[in-house]
Amino acid sequence: MSDPLGVKTQRLQLNYPLGVISGSPDGKLAVVGGRDVLKVVSITKDQVKETINLRSGSKINLNGLTDAKWGTAPCPQSIASAHQDGTIVLWDLDRGVNKQSYTINEHERGAINRICFHPTEEMFVSASHDGSLKVWDPRTKAGQRSTYQPKAGPARDVQFNPTGSNEFIAAFEHGDVQVWDLRVSTEPRQRWGTHSLVLTVDWHPDGRLFASAGRDKLIKVWDSRSDSRKHQAQIQTMSQISRIAWRPALYGGTTTQQIASCSLSGDPRVLVWDLSRPFIPECAVEEHLGDVTDFLWTTSYNIWSVSKDQTVISQDVGVVGYRPVKLLNPAVAKWSVFGEVTFSVPDRQEDRDSRFGEEEGNFVLICFVNKQFTGLFDPQLFDYVSFMRLAWLYHLTPSTASDVCEQNELVAASEQSSDNSQAWATLQLIFESDDDGDEDFDDDDESSLSLDAPSAYANSRRSLFKFLSFDRSADRRPDGRSIVLHDLIDPTGQPVPVVHSPTPMTPAPRDMVSADFLVPTLDGEDMFRTILEYFAEQGNVQMCATIVLALRDYIDVPIETQEQWVWNYVDLLRRMQLWIPATAVLKESAHLPLTGTRNQNSTTIHTMCSTCGKAISAAPAAGWCCERCHTTVKCSLCRKTVFGQFTWCHGCSHGGHLTCLQEWFSENSQCSAGCGHACTL
Repeated sequence: MSDPLGVKTQRLQLNYPLGVISGSPDGKLAVVGGRDVLKVVSITKDQVKETINLRSGSKINLNGLTDAKWGTAPCPQSIASAHQDGTIVLWDLDRGVNKQSYTINEHERGAINRICFHPTEEMFVSASHDGSLKVWDPRTKAGQRSTYQPKAGPARDVQFNPTGSNEFIAAFEHGDVQVWDLRVSTEPRQRWGTHSLVLTVDWHPDGRLFASAGRDKLIKVWDSRSDSRKHQAQIQTMSQISRIAWRPALYGGTTTQQIASCSLSGDPRVLVWDLSRPFIPECAVEEHLGDVTDFLWTTSYNIWSVSKDQTVISQDVGVVGYRPVKLLNPAVAKWSVFGEVTFSVPDRQEDRDSRFGEEEGNFVLICFVNKQFTGLFDPQLFDYVSFMRLAWLYHLTPSTASDVCEQNELVAASEQSSDNSQAWATLQLIFESDDDGDEDFDDDDESSLSLDAPSAYANSRRSLFKFLSFDRSADRRPDGRSIVLHDLIDPTGQPVPVVHSPTPMTPAPRDMVSADFLVPTLDGEDMFRTILEYFAEQGNVQMCATIVLALRDYIDVPIETQEQWVWNYVDLLRRMQLWIPATAVLKESAHLPLTGTRNQNSTTIHTMCSTCGKAISAAPAAGWCCERCHTTVKCSLCRKTVFGQFTWCHGCSHGGHLTCLQEWFSENSQCSAGCGHACTL
C-alpha cells in the first residue's frame, strides 16, 4: 500500500539531537527542538529545509527544552515551548527578528513535561513535574485560567479531546490516567490505574477512546465513557514506549484501529500496530539511525519524525515501511496430545482483492488478502486409547523382577501392543535366567517357549525379539546377510539353515526353545540397554518410564535419564488429564531427587465462582466473594452465603456447606444446583 501522492523520504540534518516536533495547522511547517535548538522547518514532498531559528535574537537562556507545540487553528502563528526550569515561552511568528512574545514562570518547581493546545479555542494546558495541571490563555501575559491538582505524582503527558469538548486527559508517573473537565477543577471526572509508569497518552479521533503506554512495554486502549476499569484492548510491544499516536483514518473520518509508537531506547523504528493483530506490528519504518524521540502523522500515510541522530525526516510508510508479518512463515503445524496434527498453510489459489478505501476521483486502494487453508490430520502414529489403558493397568510397584515383567507383558498383550509385550517378555527371560542359573531346561515344562503352544502368550514369545537385531559375524545366512533372530523362522514355520563360521557360538543351557527354534546366548545387560535405547528412539516415554520404575531395584540407569523419562511421562499423563496414573507415577518415583524436590513445593488450589467461572483467590471475612462479578458464594442447596469451610465440585464449580452436601449426596448422585453434572464428594 502506498499514498496516492507517493511522498518520498526527505530529511534534514541538524547539529543537535532532537526531541520534539509539532506541525502547523496547514501541514506545511513544523517546529523541531532539542536541548539547545528550536527551529521552524518547511517540509514538502521535495525537501525539508530550515526557515526560522527561534533562538536567534532571544535574550534569555532557553537550554533544557522539554516540549514544543504549534498552536491550533484559533492561534496558527503561536508556538509554545516548555523547559526544565518550569518556564513556558510563547513565540509569535508575526513578530520581527525576535519571535519571543513573553515568558510564564508560574509552575512552582520541576520541569514542564508536556503542553497541548485546545483544538477549537485559544488556550493550552501544561503538565508539570510538580504534579499540577494549568490552563493558559496565550493572548495575555497574565493568561492563567485555572489550576488542577490531581495529587497523583509528576504529570508526564496531557492531551485535549480532539472533538473540541471541555475534556482533557493527563497521565502520571505513578501509573494513573485521569480525565478532567475544564469546568471542574476540584477532582477528575474519571481515573484509571493503567501502567506501572505512564509516559504517553493519545486520544482516538472519535474523542471517546484513548490509548496509554509506558515503561511496561504495553499499549492499552480505554473507553472514557465506560464505567469499567478494564482496558478495551492491549498491545504487547518489545520495548519501553515514549510516544504513541493514532493513525488517521483512510481518506478522512474517525474510524481507525491502528496506532503508531516509538521506543524509549534501543529501537530506531516507528511501529504501526493494528488492534486486530496485537502481537506483531502491521508496519515498521526504519529511516533513523538513532532512537526516534517524537513523531506525528500528517496524513494516513505520511509521518514526520525527529531522532537523537540529529535528523528531521518526512517518510511515507507505504513506500519505506515494511510489514513484519510478511517475514514470518505463514505455514504452521502443531501436534495434539492425542497424536493428531492441525495445520494452517497459505492457499495461494484463493488470493482475492478487496476494496476497502476510495479517494475522490479514480484512485482505488486494493488490498490483497492471502487466505489460509486449515485442517486436521490423524497420521495414526499414536494409539492414545491403548496408551491410556496401559497407563491405568501397568504395574509400577516392584515385587520380583520376573513377576512384574510377566504381569506387564500380559497387560501389553491384552492391548495388542506387540512391541511392548515382546519387550516385557524379553526382560522376564533376562531375570529368569539370572534366577535359574544353570538349571537344566525342561522341554516338557508347560511354561517353556514352545512354538507349538496354542496360547497367545506363547505366540507373543515366539516373536520375542522382533525389534532387536544383532550383528554377529559368526552367524550368516547363505546369502551373506547377518542373522536377525526372528529370521530364524520363515513364514511357514520351517527353520532357516544357518551357516556357521569356524568359530562357533558357545552353547548355553537354554539355546533351544524347541526343536526348531534356536535362541543364541545373549548378554542380559546389553539386551536391557538395547531395549531402552529402542523405545527412547521411538519416543515411547511410557515404556521407558515404566521399565525404570518397575525394575528400579535391578537396573543401573543414570538418574538424569530416569528423571527426564519420568517427568516427560508425567507431563503427558497430565495433558491427557490422567491425574490418578500421574500421581501413581510420582509416588513410585519418590526416590528420584527431582521428584522429591518438586513434591515439597506447595500446591495452591483456587475455588471457582459458579456464576462467572473466575478463580476466587481470597476468602474475605464477609464470606467467599468473587472479585470479578462481586457476588458472594452461596450454598447450592440451602442458598445461604458460605462462611468458613467451603466444599465445591471441580467439574461444575457448584458447592456449599459440607454438611448440606453430605446430606444431599447420601441419596443423590447429580449436582444439587440442578446443572446435571455427576458430582462426587
